[in-house]
Amino acid sequence: MTEHIKQTCANCNEHAPQAARVSILGFRSRHPEWKIVEEHGARKLRKEFRFGVFDGAITFAEQLLYMARTEGHHPVIRMERNTKTVFVTWWTKEINDIHNRDLLLARQTDRLFDNRTVRVLLDA
Repeated sequence: MTEHIKQTCANCNEHAPQAARVSILGFRSRHPEWKIVEEHGARKLRKEFRFGVFDGAITFAEQLLYMARTEGHHPVIRMERNTKTVFVTWWTKEINDIHNRDLLLARQTDRLFDNRTVRVLLDA
């Protein structure tokens, strides 16, 4: 876990600030595949990850769950077998919105996907 995320996570509670609009816009300009969605009055970050085989999706979800447990912050992960897709949604439940750590963890999710060691074997 990076020091920056440790500091951000330590400060997160119901009084923590939402991510600044400029931070979210900057993140979206560099990561346009992450969508901002609103559900039940909360802004959330969502992205879909597609795989060649469903086993690749399962492995990715397991690795993401391990990362989330290590970080102490958990996304919603939804899997669709027929499309071999994993949908990942990050937001901070305590503030019912996007926090800076959600932006950081979304970037870590992308790195996890990009650096999968089983990519060649499972997505061939």
